[in-house]
Amino acid sequence: MARTPRRSRRTVLGSIAATLAVAAGLPSVAGAGDRDEDRRQSRPTEGARSDRALKSYVGQVDRIVDGDHVVILLEEDGELVDQIVVPREDLSQPEEGDFLIVLLRRGEFLTARPLPDRFAPR
Repeated sequence: MARTPRRSRRTVLGSIAATLAVAAGLPSVAGAGDRDEDRRQSRPTEGARSDRALKSYVGQVDRIVDGDHVVILLEEDGELVDQIVVPREDLSQPEEGDFLIVLLRRGEFLTARPLPDRFAPR
């Protein structure tokens, strides 16, 4: 009997991050196959270039400083790549050790959403 391959946690996290990116307001690609000629002639707008700078990470709340700022460690492909400091009021009830999907645009914090425990990396 053939077994279907299981999805890794990283694949699931990537899917969740992509869903959040769409929810954050990225432009729709509906009808992208229409008018190939028009697409070749048009140049990307400033908004399109800035959307390419949108990056998602798995983040973990490292610590809360003075009750006002949250230090989040950012991870990509299982490796620690950076950390950011976010005002506590920009997050919904963060606690140390919480996992988040974090979206940055051009290196600046955009949003973060809690990651359910069942999808948290181990």
